[in-house]
Amino acid sequence: MARNNKLNQFRIEEVTSVHSPSLAGMKTWLIEIFPEYAPPRFESLLTRLRHPDSRHELQIFIGQSNGQVAGLVQVFYREWQNGLLADIDLLGVLEPHRCKGLGTALVKRAIQATWDMAGRYGLQSIGVVSLIEPSDATVIRLHKKLGGQIRTDYLHPSGDIIAWHPLLRDFATVETGLLAQQLQQFAFLLV
Repeated sequence: MARNNKLNQFRIEEVTSVHSPSLAGMKTWLIEIFPEYAPPRFESLLTRLRHPDSRHELQIFIGQSNGQVAGLVQVFYREWQNGLLADIDLLGVLEPHRCKGLGTALVKRAIQATWDMAGRYGLQSIGVVSLIEPSDATVIRLHKKLGGQIRTDYLHPSGDIIAWHPLLRDFATVETGLLAQQLQQFAFLLV
């Protein structure tokens, strides 16, 4: 029961536009957690990859605690194999909020958002893929707890491995190499 109380202290919000009041807090948070990720890039990404027809290529969700940004998940979408594939490109939680359920809540929201976005596209939800550090036992447990597969048969040039959440049974056994190719395609959205 105490776990549910901890989960209830977080509020998940989508940062939907460059005018979002949460964008400033998100940028401050990014400087602390992902300093290599230039904060001005987010205005550009939001402008370029969010569309008036709601068929977005990007969604950013923040987790707030006491009105402050405590975590973030950034999700990219692309059509693949007659369905919609999602990539959790960024996932992070500030140190004081770790192991309290916020990371789990953010990944759950990303998975739900994939189902929702596939509906907007009129496509099936294929799955959610993410690169993760093989030494981060907490993140590996998080993905496994949510039904993700940890694919260790591929090592990204960064040293990361793949977490795969198949949302259609037919894709539960998709080859890891194909997922790696799709991750490379997602990288083109950042340029």
